[in-house]
Amino acid sequence: MITIDLSGKSILITGALGAIAEPMVRKLVAAGATLILLDIKPEAAARQTLSDWKIPPASYIYFPTDIIFTSSYVARMPHTKIPSYASAKAALESFARCMALEYADTGIRVNVVSPGDVAAGSSLRVFDEDPAYREFVLRVSLGRRNSPESIANAFLFLCSPLANEINGQILSSDFGAGIGNRL
Repeated sequence: MITIDLSGKSILITGALGAIAEPMVRKLVAAGATLILLDIKPEAAARQTLSDWKIPPASYIYFPTDIIFTSSYVARMPHTKIPSYASAKAALESFARCMALEYADTGIRVNVVSPGDVAAGSSLRVFDEDPAYREFVLRVSLGRRNSPESIANAFLFLCSPLANEINGQILSSDFGAGIGNRL
């Protein structure tokens, strides 16, 4: 018999109270994992379900939540040197729209924030060190880069009551980079 020890592991599960979730949650908890559970059910209903499943409260953290994906303008405006990244982001956007259709009748909303070039992380280094990349970014994004705060604002908007009727959409916070290249 194989024994799997997941002690010390934290595992995130979306749709954590759905039809196939019970055996998954039970097995992971029995193996010693701490679970981070996401679902659309209100917290009281989730705690009751988990209690009915005999899942100890100390073995999980629950968050009632919608899910927002982060994409990139390259999902629609690919360029050289990053074909796998651009393809993955394009697939993510299609996946999010499929999920939005799939779960629309349950009240789960699925949206995507698609930034342009954000002045943070590895992009800072590449922008500073690669003149061709810098010229490309400044040409396709109205000569400006996104701030991390502007992307946070897009997420904040989608999570707010102002976006209650927005589902399956790609919110492009990209200074127009996704429109196309200027000559």
